[in-house]
Amino acid sequence: MLKKIFKVLKTYKEVLTIKRFLNYLLVMLSLKLKSSRVYGMPLTLIIEPTNMCNLKCPLCPKGNGTIKKKEGLMSFDRYKLLIDELGSYAFNLILQNYGEPFLNPKIFKMIKYAKQKNLKVTISTNGYLFNEEKNIENLINSKLDELIVTLDGIDQKTLVKYRVGANFDVIINGIKKLVKKKNELNSKYPCIELQFIIMKHNENQIEKIKELAKQLGVDRLILKTVNIYENLVPKKLLLRLAKKFLPSEKKYRRYEIKDDKIVHKLAKKAGCPGLWIGTVINYDGNVVPCCYDAYEWHLFGNAFKEEFKKIWNNEKYRAFRKAVLKNKRNIKLCKYCPTNVENEEFARIDFNK
Repeated sequence: MLKKIFKVLKTYKEVLTIKRFLNYLLVMLSLKLKSSRVYGMPLTLIIEPTNMCNLKCPLCPKGNGTIKKKEGLMSFDRYKLLIDELGSYAFNLILQNYGEPFLNPKIFKMIKYAKQKNLKVTISTNGYLFNEEKNIENLINSKLDELIVTLDGIDQKTLVKYRVGANFDVIINGIKKLVKKKNELNSKYPCIELQFIIMKHNENQIEKIKELAKQLGVDRLILKTVNIYENLVPKKLLLRLAKKFLPSEKKYRRYEIKDDKIVHKLAKKAGCPGLWIGTVINYDGNVVPCCYDAYEWHLFGNAFKEEFKKIWNNEKYRAFRKAVLKNKRNIKLCKYCPTNVENEEFARIDFNK
């Protein structure tokens, strides 16, 4: 326990306050006691600026069209209410879910407001950000802590096999301009992380993506194993997609295919700390347990219709925590959750060490 506390102190020292630290202790106590009621508030906030996306990634429920929810944007005023209510308790904010965050025209204003509340802010983009050059300066001025750029190929031909609709040259030129501007301003914001998902069509490019990342001057490269969203895609389509995208090299897989059935290579972990540590609020205010709940199967309430604090420990939320503690394999959402296994991240390369 003490080791965890020291790690938190080190990781979040720049945003740490007495209120946040006491809240952290309350959350950890709730988790330790396996209490369905969380005594503190979420340490991590996942807030969805929009569920709109410019790409059609075949394994993503949004990209393959299996999410039928109406598309929309979170207004800045509604977002501000959430940050005002929860920002002083949380350590970090992840501004994304099922959509491209930079499609929300208020996104830079959202980042700045969270930073004014002294939150650590992370955003992932498929490269849409770089379509307009003015966004480079806006991004640096916003003081975003971490920008994750998805780049699953070292050329256009490879990239669009999964990131359907992406433009390789726009992404590469955008990263170069961002790195150059950072250096000119001597700014540490944002930390640029390149993310490469290992799939059958790009597994032969792993060494080359390492070279490219280093040449671009990004801060970090993450190699991830591909997630095939077992419970979010119809079975026939899932098997076809698995055969198409799972790497040939077994060490890069988190699944195997046996008798036309998809099997996890590693044993699933019990419990789920995420239900105590974090929460997800979608663009329309709907509160769900985690980012894996793409279809809002477990809807606990709406943060724009009532205070989140009332939702956090309501009957639905507490019942779900109890069910996960008892046996999460009985819950469709949790049965195939990718965070149940340890090998989501295959490798992490930090270029600044």
